[in-house]
Amino acid sequence: YLIKRYVDIGDRVRKGQPLADIETPEIDQQIQEARAALSNAQSSLKEMEASLTLATANLKLSQKTQQRWHQLEAEGVTSHQEADEKGADTEVRSAQVDVARAKIISARALVAAGEASLRRFLEMKSFGHVTAPFDGMITSRTVDVGTLINSGNGGSAREMFRIAQVDVMRIFVNVPQAYIGSIHT
Repeated sequence: YLIKRYVDIGDRVRKGQPLADIETPEIDQQIQEARAALSNAQSSLKEMEASLTLATANLKLSQKTQQRWHQLEAEGVTSHQEADEKGADTEVRSAQVDVARAKIISARALVAAGEASLRRFLEMKSFGHVTAPFDGMITSRTVDVGTLINSGNGGSAREMFRIAQVDVMRIFVNVPQAYIGSIHT
């Protein structure tokens, strides 16, 4: 709905001058939802990064343990089975690091999508502030405060203001070819 109108018929306007403000409660709600989704995605990303740090630490510990058990195996202190188990544990820890990295990539994509969604809603919100596209004079106004403004998505879209450029005048005149030599700037 139109909440404020700054100009009326006959007013001269400059490019970028505010003409009207439109209330956008649905977009405001979508912006809040997009911000919440983005915050959630950013939190998930931080959680995934912490999981990667933990998985990397576990892998390093498992690798050191495996090295020690292989030394003990070479000295004949432990069985081959126990050394193989430590090797398998290292492989599991390595896989966990790979999974954590893949989750981080996915979380970063969700953050990027959330940022794009928020930018789109903020851009839509900017249309709630109507400005003059060029210098001119308001020649027609079809809206008053409280008028429902439709973006054309399901209803009849109509112009809010009509602005005429009054600084430049273009005149088109048909001149017979016989008089072309007589025409001067």
